[in-house]
Amino acid sequence: MKTFQYQVLRYLPDRVSGEFINLGVVVYQPHDKELKALFYTKVNRIHAFFPSVNTRFIAKSMKAIDAYLKKINQEFNKPLFAEQPNEIGEITKQILPKDDSALFFTDTAKMMDVNADALLNGLYERVVLKHVHEADHDTLADKEVWKKYYKTYFDKYKLTEQLKAVSVKTKLDNWQFEHTCKNGALHCFETVSFDLSTDDYIRKKVYTWAGKVDELKTAKEEIHLYLLATLPEKKELQKFIREKLNKQQIGNATIEIVDTASADKTVKKVKKLMEEHS
Repeated sequence: MKTFQYQVLRYLPDRVSGEFINLGVVVYQPHDKELKALFYTKVNRIHAFFPSVNTRFIAKSMKAIDAYLKKINQEFNKPLFAEQPNEIGEITKQILPKDDSALFFTDTAKMMDVNADALLNGLYERVVLKHVHEADHDTLADKEVWKKYYKTYFDKYKLTEQLKAVSVKTKLDNWQFEHTCKNGALHCFETVSFDLSTDDYIRKKVYTWAGKVDELKTAKEEIHLYLLATLPEKKELQKFIREKLNKQQIGNATIEIVDTASADKTVKKVKKLMEEHS
Protein backbone atom coordinates (compact mmCIF):
# COMPACT_ATOMS: atom_id res chain seq x y z
CA MET A 1 0.00 0.00 0.00
CA LYS A 2 1.17 3.51 -0.82
CA THR A 3 0.13 6.91 0.42
CA PHE A 4 -1.13 9.22 -2.33
CA GLN A 5 -2.09 12.87 -2.41
CA TYR A 6 -5.20 13.89 -4.33
CA GLN A 7 -7.32 16.91 -5.18
CA VAL A 8 -10.78 17.28 -6.72
CA LEU A 9 -11.52 19.70 -9.54
CA ARG A 10 -14.71 21.49 -8.53
CA TYR A 11 -17.03 23.98 -10.21
CA LEU A 12 -18.85 26.33 -7.83
CA PRO A 13 -20.49 29.23 -9.73
CA ASP A 14 -22.23 30.80 -6.73
CA ARG A 15 -20.41 30.82 -3.39
CA VAL A 16 -23.52 32.15 -1.65
CA SER A 17 -25.70 29.14 -2.52
CA GLY A 18 -22.74 26.76 -2.23
CA GLU A 19 -24.03 24.53 -5.03
CA PHE A 20 -21.21 22.75 -6.86
CA ILE A 21 -20.36 19.84 -9.13
CA ASN A 22 -17.16 17.76 -9.01
CA LEU A 23 -15.57 17.48 -12.44
CA GLY A 24 -12.42 15.46 -11.92
CA VAL A 25 -9.70 14.00 -9.71
CA VAL A 26 -5.90 14.37 -9.67
CA VAL A 27 -3.72 11.80 -7.87
CA TYR A 28 -0.02 12.29 -7.02
CA GLN A 29 2.78 10.18 -5.53
CA PRO A 30 6.04 12.19 -5.53
CA HIS A 31 8.37 9.33 -4.59
CA ASP A 32 7.36 7.24 -7.61
CA LYS A 33 6.82 10.28 -9.86
CA GLU A 34 3.19 9.33 -10.46
CA LEU A 35 0.75 12.04 -11.55
CA LYS A 36 -2.61 10.91 -12.92
CA ALA A 37 -5.90 12.69 -13.58
CA LEU A 38 -9.41 11.88 -14.78
CA PHE A 39 -12.02 14.47 -15.81
CA TYR A 40 -15.70 14.42 -16.74
CA THR A 41 -16.15 16.45 -19.93
CA LYS A 42 -19.78 15.88 -20.99
CA VAL A 43 -21.10 19.43 -21.16
CA ASN A 44 -24.74 18.35 -21.25
CA ARG A 45 -24.47 17.07 -17.69
CA ILE A 46 -22.81 20.29 -16.52
CA HIS A 47 -25.60 22.23 -18.23
CA ALA A 48 -28.20 20.10 -16.42
CA PHE A 49 -26.79 21.24 -13.07
CA PHE A 50 -26.19 24.88 -14.05
CA PRO A 51 -28.30 25.82 -17.13
CA SER A 52 -27.11 29.43 -17.46
CA VAL A 53 -23.33 28.86 -17.40
CA ASN A 54 -20.95 28.81 -20.37
CA THR A 55 -20.38 25.04 -20.49
CA ARG A 56 -18.15 25.26 -23.56
CA PHE A 57 -15.70 27.41 -21.62
CA ILE A 58 -15.67 24.90 -18.75
CA ALA A 59 -15.10 21.96 -21.12
CA LYS A 60 -12.30 23.85 -22.87
CA SER A 61 -10.70 24.66 -19.51
CA MET A 62 -10.79 21.02 -18.40
CA LYS A 63 -9.15 19.86 -21.64
CA ALA A 64 -6.38 22.42 -21.13
CA ILE A 65 -5.88 21.28 -17.52
CA ASP A 66 -5.76 17.63 -18.59
CA ALA A 67 -3.22 18.39 -21.33
CA TYR A 68 -1.01 20.35 -18.90
CA LEU A 69 -0.99 17.55 -16.30
CA LYS A 70 -0.13 14.94 -18.93
CA LYS A 71 2.76 17.10 -20.10
CA ILE A 72 4.04 17.48 -16.52
CA ASN A 73 3.80 13.72 -16.00
CA GLN A 74 5.89 13.15 -19.13
CA GLU A 75 8.49 15.60 -17.85
CA PHE A 76 8.65 13.82 -14.49
CA ASN A 77 9.65 10.58 -16.20
CA LYS A 78 12.53 11.98 -18.24
CA PRO A 79 15.91 10.65 -16.96
CA LEU A 80 17.48 14.07 -16.32
CA PHE A 81 14.41 15.74 -14.86
CA ALA A 82 15.07 17.84 -11.76
CA GLU A 83 13.56 16.96 -8.41
CA GLN A 84 9.77 17.10 -8.60
CA PRO A 85 7.53 18.96 -6.10
CA ASN A 86 6.61 17.25 -2.84
CA GLU A 87 3.06 18.59 -2.81
CA ILE A 88 0.35 18.21 -5.42
CA GLY A 89 -0.77 21.77 -4.71
CA GLU A 90 2.52 23.09 -6.06
CA ILE A 91 1.60 21.54 -9.42
CA THR A 92 -2.09 22.41 -9.62
CA LYS A 93 -1.66 26.03 -8.51
CA GLN A 94 0.34 26.58 -11.71
CA ILE A 95 -2.87 25.82 -13.63
CA LEU A 96 -5.52 27.25 -11.31
CA PRO A 97 -4.14 29.68 -8.69
CA LYS A 98 -5.89 29.80 -5.33
CA ASP A 99 -8.46 32.57 -5.73
CA ASP A 100 -12.23 33.02 -5.88
CA SER A 101 -12.66 31.49 -9.34
CA ALA A 102 -15.64 29.20 -9.88
CA LEU A 103 -13.35 26.43 -11.20
CA PHE A 104 -10.78 25.34 -8.62
CA PHE A 105 -8.94 22.44 -7.01
CA THR A 106 -9.96 21.48 -3.47
CA ASP A 107 -7.47 21.30 -0.61
CA THR A 108 -5.04 18.39 -0.69
CA ALA A 109 -6.13 15.15 0.93
CA LYS A 110 -4.27 11.86 1.41
CA MET A 111 -5.33 8.24 0.98
CA MET A 112 -3.67 4.83 0.83
CA ASP A 113 -4.17 2.38 -2.02
CA VAL A 114 -2.31 -0.32 -3.91
CA ASN A 115 -1.56 1.89 -6.92
CA ALA A 116 -2.41 5.22 -8.51
CA ASP A 117 -4.86 3.80 -11.07
CA ALA A 118 -6.90 1.97 -8.41
CA LEU A 119 -7.17 5.10 -6.29
CA LEU A 120 -7.92 7.37 -9.24
CA ASN A 121 -10.74 5.18 -10.55
CA GLY A 122 -12.20 4.66 -7.08
CA LEU A 123 -12.23 8.38 -6.27
CA TYR A 124 -13.61 9.27 -9.69
CA GLU A 125 -16.50 6.85 -9.24
CA ARG A 126 -17.25 8.09 -5.73
CA VAL A 127 -16.87 11.86 -5.97
CA VAL A 128 -17.65 12.53 -9.64
CA LEU A 129 -19.76 9.76 -11.22
CA LYS A 130 -21.96 9.29 -8.15
CA HIS A 131 -23.76 12.55 -8.92
CA VAL A 132 -23.89 11.77 -12.63
CA HIS A 133 -25.59 8.44 -11.93
CA GLU A 134 -28.05 10.17 -9.60
CA ALA A 135 -28.85 12.72 -12.29
CA ASP A 136 -29.37 10.02 -14.95
CA HIS A 137 -31.78 8.18 -12.65
CA ASP A 138 -33.39 11.51 -11.83
CA THR A 139 -34.11 12.21 -15.53
CA LEU A 140 -35.91 8.88 -15.87
CA ALA A 141 -37.86 9.59 -12.69
CA ASP A 142 -39.06 12.93 -14.11
CA LYS A 143 -40.45 11.22 -17.21
CA GLU A 144 -42.19 8.57 -15.14
CA VAL A 145 -44.01 11.24 -13.12
CA TRP A 146 -46.10 12.20 -16.16
CA LYS A 147 -47.21 8.67 -17.01
CA LYS A 148 -47.62 7.45 -13.45
CA TYR A 149 -49.32 10.42 -11.78
CA TYR A 150 -50.48 13.28 -13.99
CA LYS A 151 -51.49 12.14 -17.47
CA THR A 152 -54.68 10.63 -16.10
CA TYR A 153 -55.97 14.10 -15.04
CA PHE A 154 -55.32 15.60 -18.48
CA ASP A 155 -57.08 12.60 -20.04
CA LYS A 156 -60.01 13.07 -17.66
CA TYR A 157 -60.58 16.67 -18.77
CA LYS A 158 -59.75 15.91 -22.41
CA LEU A 159 -56.74 18.21 -22.42
CA THR A 160 -54.13 15.65 -23.43
CA GLU A 161 -54.93 15.91 -27.14
CA GLN A 162 -54.64 19.71 -26.97
CA LEU A 163 -51.13 19.69 -25.56
CA LYS A 164 -48.28 20.56 -27.93
CA ALA A 165 -44.51 20.63 -27.77
CA VAL A 166 -43.16 24.18 -27.90
CA SER A 167 -39.73 25.81 -27.98
CA VAL A 168 -39.39 28.94 -25.84
CA LYS A 169 -36.53 31.32 -26.58
CA THR A 170 -34.87 33.02 -23.62
CA LYS A 171 -31.88 35.34 -23.51
CA LEU A 172 -29.29 32.56 -23.36
CA ASP A 173 -31.13 29.41 -24.35
CA ASN A 174 -34.01 27.67 -26.12
CA TRP A 175 -36.32 25.72 -23.81
CA GLN A 176 -38.16 22.66 -25.05
CA PHE A 177 -41.48 22.02 -23.32
CA GLU A 178 -43.22 18.79 -24.28
CA HIS A 179 -46.64 19.60 -22.83
CA THR A 180 -48.09 23.09 -23.39
CA CYS A 181 -51.32 24.85 -24.27
CA LYS A 182 -52.07 28.51 -24.94
CA ASN A 183 -54.87 30.90 -24.08
CA GLY A 184 -53.07 34.24 -24.19
CA ALA A 185 -50.35 33.06 -21.81
CA LEU A 186 -48.40 29.92 -22.64
CA HIS A 187 -49.16 27.21 -20.06
CA CYS A 188 -46.23 24.81 -19.72
CA PHE A 189 -46.52 21.57 -17.76
CA GLU A 190 -43.17 20.17 -16.66
CA THR A 191 -42.96 16.97 -14.60
CA VAL A 192 -40.32 16.85 -11.88
CA SER A 193 -39.50 14.34 -9.16
CA PHE A 194 -38.33 15.76 -5.86
CA ASP A 195 -38.84 12.40 -4.18
CA LEU A 196 -35.16 11.44 -4.41
CA SER A 197 -32.63 9.33 -2.56
CA THR A 198 -30.85 11.97 -0.48
CA ASP A 199 -31.72 15.32 1.08
CA ASP A 200 -28.61 16.89 -0.45
CA TYR A 201 -29.60 15.86 -3.95
CA ILE A 202 -33.13 17.16 -3.46
CA ARG A 203 -31.75 20.55 -2.43
CA LYS A 204 -29.32 20.53 -5.36
CA LYS A 205 -32.22 19.87 -7.74
CA VAL A 206 -34.27 22.69 -6.23
CA TYR A 207 -31.36 25.11 -6.68
CA THR A 208 -30.98 23.88 -10.27
CA TRP A 209 -34.63 24.62 -10.95
CA ALA A 210 -34.28 28.03 -9.31
CA GLY A 211 -31.52 28.73 -11.85
CA LYS A 212 -33.73 27.55 -14.69
CA VAL A 213 -36.55 29.81 -13.53
CA ASP A 214 -34.14 32.73 -13.37
CA GLU A 215 -33.32 32.17 -17.05
CA LEU A 216 -36.95 31.57 -18.02
CA LYS A 217 -37.89 35.04 -16.77
CA THR A 218 -36.06 36.49 -19.79
CA ALA A 219 -38.58 34.97 -22.24
CA LYS A 220 -40.48 37.60 -24.21
CA GLU A 221 -43.87 35.90 -24.03
CA GLU A 222 -45.98 35.43 -20.90
CA ILE A 223 -45.47 31.96 -19.44
CA HIS A 224 -47.20 30.06 -16.66
CA LEU A 225 -45.02 27.11 -15.69
CA TYR A 226 -46.65 24.33 -13.71
CA LEU A 227 -44.16 22.01 -12.02
CA LEU A 228 -46.09 18.75 -11.78
CA ALA A 229 -44.18 17.30 -8.87
CA THR A 230 -43.75 14.34 -6.61
CA LEU A 231 -42.59 15.66 -3.25
CA PRO A 232 -40.44 14.09 -0.52
CA GLU A 233 -42.04 12.87 2.69
CA LYS A 234 -40.12 15.24 4.95
CA LYS A 235 -42.18 18.34 5.77
CA GLU A 236 -39.08 20.56 6.05
CA LEU A 237 -38.03 19.62 2.50
CA GLN A 238 -41.54 20.25 1.18
CA LYS A 239 -41.43 23.68 2.80
CA PHE A 240 -38.01 24.37 1.31
CA ILE A 241 -39.22 23.44 -2.21
CA ARG A 242 -42.32 25.60 -1.98
CA GLU A 243 -40.47 28.59 -0.54
CA LYS A 244 -37.89 28.42 -3.32
CA LEU A 245 -40.17 27.75 -6.28
CA ASN A 246 -43.89 28.02 -5.63
CA LYS A 247 -45.97 31.07 -6.65
CA GLN A 248 -42.94 32.88 -8.01
CA GLN A 249 -43.66 35.79 -10.36
CA ILE A 250 -40.43 36.64 -12.16
CA GLY A 251 -40.44 38.81 -15.26
CA ASN A 252 -42.89 37.23 -17.69
CA ALA A 253 -42.86 33.87 -15.91
CA THR A 254 -45.18 32.59 -13.19
CA ILE A 255 -44.16 29.39 -11.42
CA GLU A 256 -46.61 27.08 -9.64
CA ILE A 257 -45.86 23.84 -7.80
CA VAL A 258 -48.57 21.22 -8.35
CA ASP A 259 -48.59 18.03 -6.26
CA THR A 260 -50.79 14.96 -6.68
CA ALA A 261 -53.27 16.28 -4.11
CA SER A 262 -53.90 19.48 -6.09
CA ALA A 263 -53.61 17.97 -9.59
CA ASP A 264 -57.33 17.53 -10.29
CA LYS A 265 -58.18 21.07 -9.20
CA THR A 266 -55.32 22.58 -11.22
CA VAL A 267 -56.06 20.73 -14.47
CA LYS A 268 -59.76 21.54 -14.11
CA LYS A 269 -58.85 25.23 -13.74
CA VAL A 270 -56.69 25.13 -16.86
CA LYS A 271 -59.50 23.41 -18.77
CA LYS A 272 -61.86 26.23 -17.79
CA LEU A 273 -59.34 28.86 -18.91
CA MET A 274 -59.00 27.17 -22.28
CA GLU A 275 -62.79 27.10 -22.76
CA GLU A 276 -63.11 30.78 -21.82
CA HIS A 277 -60.58 31.78 -24.51
CA SER A 278 -61.71 29.36 -27.23
